[in-house]
Amino acid sequence: MSHPKLPPTTTRRLRAWWSAVVAPTRPIDRVQALISALLVVTALCALPFAAAMGTAVHERWAQRAAVESVQREPRTATLLADVPMSTAPWAGTRTAAVPARWTGADGVEREADVDAAEGSRAGERTRIWVDRTETPVPAPATAAAAVVVASVVAVISWLVACAVLGLLRAVVVSRVDRARARAWSVEWERVEPRWSHRAR
Repeated sequence: MSHPKLPPTTTRRLRAWWSAVVAPTRPIDRVQALISALLVVTALCALPFAAAMGTAVHERWAQRAAVESVQREPRTATLLADVPMSTAPWAGTRTAAVPARWTGADGVEREADVDAAEGSRAGERTRIWVDRTETPVPAPATAAAAVVVASVVAVISWLVACAVLGLLRAVVVSRVDRARARAWSVEWERVEPRWSHRAR
């Protein structure tokens, strides 16, 4: 009965792993290869922790979105002044505070400063958000924002962990290289006289 053969790609990967981790003959080379392998495994193990942090952030933002969606309501306000344009070429789309008027849920007209897009003119209508006291507030958080923030936190957390592990590997490799250089120097001092004697 013939045994199934591994695909060529898998075979090459196994040979590369063997050459990198097992094949080095010097103990110090094996130590360096082992440390590198452990750091890679540690980076992979950090993925669940980064995902857990993202999940926790998502839960907090989802709760915030649920609360704000109940406590905040939209209104249509009329601007009472023009919103000047920014002169900075890199400013992009920005907002500025200008006075506006709107009618509250109780039918009473109110006036207050609200954020409106630059370039808006007096008399234009804009959507604002208010709390239960009809005070202008930022727009409520959304479920989509919760997903984005949680994803960013998870990715950044894992990248930071990888950066720390990469720095640790750089320090270890630097010290191992110095130890290897010293070992080579000692070995060369031992074999150099023999080579010099043969060359004569």
